[in-house]
Amino acid sequence: MAIKITSADSIRKAIVNDALLRELFDTVEVNRNGMAPIGMGPTIGILGLPAIDGFEATWTLQLLGLTPVETKQVVDILSRMFPGSVFKKSNEIVVVEIFSLVTKEVLDAVKEQQDIARQEKKERELDSAIRYASSIKDGKSGAKGDRGDQGLRGERGERGLIGPPGRDGRDLDATAVSLGDLNGVFIAEPKVGHVLTWDGSSWVALFVPQTTRHGGAGISEAPEDGNYYVRYNSSWVELSIALGGSEVTGGDFDP
Repeated sequence: MAIKITSADSIRKAIVNDALLRELFDTVEVNRNGMAPIGMGPTIGILGLPAIDGFEATWTLQLLGLTPVETKQVVDILSRMFPGSVFKKSNEIVVVEIFSLVTKEVLDAVKEQQDIARQEKKERELDSAIRYASSIKDGKSGAKGDRGDQGLRGERGERGLIGPPGRDGRDLDATAVSLGDLNGVFIAEPKVGHVLTWDGSSWVALFVPQTTRHGGAGISEAPEDGNYYVRYNSSWVELSIALGGSEVTGGDFDP
C-alpha cells in the first residue's frame, strides 16, 4: 500500500510502523545531513529537507549495516510502500530516493525544517561566542602583528586657504650696522668706494677705491696756485690758456 508523504517524519513513521522494518533497524531518525547514524545494528537516516523541482519533491534516505539478504528484504518493502523509489548501493551503504508531489503539507514541513535549521545555527553561533569570551583570561593586548603593505597613494587634497598678508619689509639702515656685523664678509682694509659683490662663494670688493678726497675716481686734484683750471685731454689746464690767453678774474667771465 502506497504511503502519502507530507514530510520527512511521515516517512519515518511509515518505516517504524512496519513490523519487519521496526524489528530490523535499531534507529530510524530525521536529521540535517541525511546520514545514517552509527549503531550496534542497521540504521536509517532521513534528510529533513527534500529537493524540490517544480511539482516534485525528492526525499533522500541512507541505510547502513544491512547484510545482502536484509538489503533485498528492505528494498522489496520500501518499493511497495513508496512506488518509483530509486536504490543505489555503495559498499555497506544503500541510498534511497523517494518521490512525492509538492503539496501544502510538504511546503509547511519544509518551512518548519528551515526554521529549525536557522534556530540551530543561531544557537551554534551563540555557543561559539560564549566559548570565545570564556577563552579571554585578561584584557591585555596581544602581540603586535606584522606591518601591512603600503596602501595606494591617495588623491590630491583641495588647495588650502590663503594665509594673512605678511609684514612690510624694510631696507637695512646702513648706519645701524658695521662691516663686522655682516656674516661672511672679510676685507682687511675697507676703503671709501668699495662695493661688496657676491661671487658665488664669498663677498668681494668689486670696484677700485678712490685715490683722492675730492676728484673723481683716479683723478688728481687741480694745482692750488691761485689760478683757475679746467680738465682738458685728461689733464688740468689753466683756464686762461684754454681761453686763448684771455685774462681771467674771479668775476663774471662769460666768453
